[in-house]
Amino acid sequence: MSTHVGAEQAARILGVAKPTLYAYVSRGLVSRTVAADGRTSLYERDELTRLANRSRRRSPDGRATIDVRVTSDITTISD
Repeated sequence: MSTHVGAEQAARILGVAKPTLYAYVSRGLVSRTVAADGRTSLYERDELTRLANRSRRRSPDGRATIDVRVTSDITTISD
């Protein structure tokens, strides 16, 4: 059985702001369940940890890094 956490802690685990967490939910990257009170959103800690480990590489000092790959084609236009 997995442990569930609230939005504040979920965002902290992922290293993102809460609006980004909500975007992840809307894109299907993170699943959300509703607590017994019918209002509170809960997130599975194991799922968050897997996503955090997959999506961010760590620098030697432990901070998250962002690797960006830009793919482009060069076109030459001449007379």
